Amino acid sequence: LSNVTATNIASIALTPGVWDIGAICYINQTGAGTAHVVSISTTSATLSGNIGVDQAQTTGTFTALASTQTVPNFRATLTANTTYYLVAQSNFSTGTSSGNGRISATRVA
Repeated sequence: LSNVTATNIASIALTPGVWDIGAICYINQTGAGTAHVVSISTTSATLSGNIGVDQAQTTGTFTALASTQTVPNFRATLTANTTYYLVAQSNFSTGTSSGNGRISATRVA
């Protein structure tokens, strides 16, 4: 992950219908930082901005932090094929940061 840059970790293509969508992401940072943010977005490499709905974050001042962020399931009603992205961002001043994770969806109707 590049500093303060929203980056796609994974994506999922969904067909029309009603879906429960959720994700989990692991971010490992080796240096000093201030935030790890994870979201599910329909726009590539863009954080959603809805904390507690489709975004999770860890903030503060930390060094060498590994965090796991879970975005709880939320329901989406789709009328067209739609791609959802698991997006992560790490804000750090020293060291490196990497991430991996998964996005999943269950069709409910």
